[in-house]
Amino acid sequence: MSLMYAKESAIMSILKDVEEDHKRTQEMNLGGSNVWKSKSVQMTNNLCDALQTNTRLTALNLSACMLNDACLETLSKTLAHNSTIFDLNLADNKFTRPGLISLATGLTTNTGLITLNLSGHRINSEVCSAFLTMYDTNVTLCKLVWKTDVSGYNLRFSELALRNGEIDRCAVELRFMQSITPNQRSGGPSPRALPRGAPPKSLHPPSYHPGLGPLPAAPTPR
Repeated sequence: MSLMYAKESAIMSILKDVEEDHKRTQEMNLGGSNVWKSKSVQMTNNLCDALQTNTRLTALNLSACMLNDACLETLSKTLAHNSTIFDLNLADNKFTRPGLISLATGLTTNTGLITLNLSGHRINSEVCSAFLTMYDTNVTLCKLVWKTDVSGYNLRFSELALRNGEIDRCAVELRFMQSITPNQRSGGPSPRALPRGAPPKSLHPPSYHPGLGPLPAAPTPR
């Protein structure tokens, strides 16, 4: 549901649910929010505070919210330690080179984000260089939506995105095989003894793997 025309009181109520980790807060569509446009710094600070305790929000749309570099720097610090948001839309805001570089820095330690939309921003060689450095340690970001000013970088970014996609595929397949194969040599528990309540720490949400559903956690080697 879009919150473009939602009143501030309604958005603050939803942020409270995010902070309390309510199961209803899996997605937030704030694209074009009038409240965010008028109070972008304050509302971004409120959002980042709420995200500190949230483990359910997986998709966040902050496109066309008049976010500036200060907002992005605050959000980047939160993303640096976030592993639950898989899809982030930041298109058509007011970011410049410093803010985008701070985002790349934050994502160097991020372990969850899969899709990032930065459409509508100028992506110059300095920003490209910062994101290339980000990919040295980031193995989860598989889709980067933007238009760079320097065409020579496009092929390299495509290769890195494909690399991360392959890493994710292998990680999920390995965890699935571990969940159905007895671990006799390491003395681990049999598959029947493995807990089945929570999904593994996959780079994608369970819905990304149709038919498998929540997978059991892999046994811990002794």
